[in-house]
Amino acid sequence: MMTLIIDANILVGELLRQRGRKLLQNGQLMIFAAEKVVEETNYEIQKRISRIITTGKLSKEAGTDLTEVASELFKTCIITVSQIEYGYLEIEAKERIPRDPDDWHSIPELRKY
Repeated sequence: MMTLIIDANILVGELLRQRGRKLLQNGQLMIFAAEKVVEETNYEIQKRISRIITTGKLSKEAGTDLTEVASELFKTCIITVSQIEYGYLEIEAKERIPRDPDDWHSIPELRKY
C-alpha cells in the first residue's frame, strides 16, 4: 500500500483526465487531501470545466457529466483530513516550503500517516 498526500493542482489535473481518474482508483493507493485542498479542488474543477466549455472543447452536457464523475471519484477515493488534525504543524510546514507557504496544508499530514 502506498500513501500519497495530494495537492489541489495535481488532484484537479488527475480528476479531469481519464488516465488520472483510473490512477486515483488504484486500490494500492491511500490518497489523502487536506480540507483546504478539497476546497481548492472543488473551486478549480468548476473553473476549469467552465473554461473548457467556453473554448468549445467540451459541450455543456459533457462538462456536467465530467463534473459528476470527478465529484463521485473524489468522494470515494480521497480521504479528507481536517485541519484540526494537523494545524499545530503549520509553522514547521511553512518553513519546509518557503517558496510557496500557502501550500503548507499538504506538508504536515505525512507525519500522521
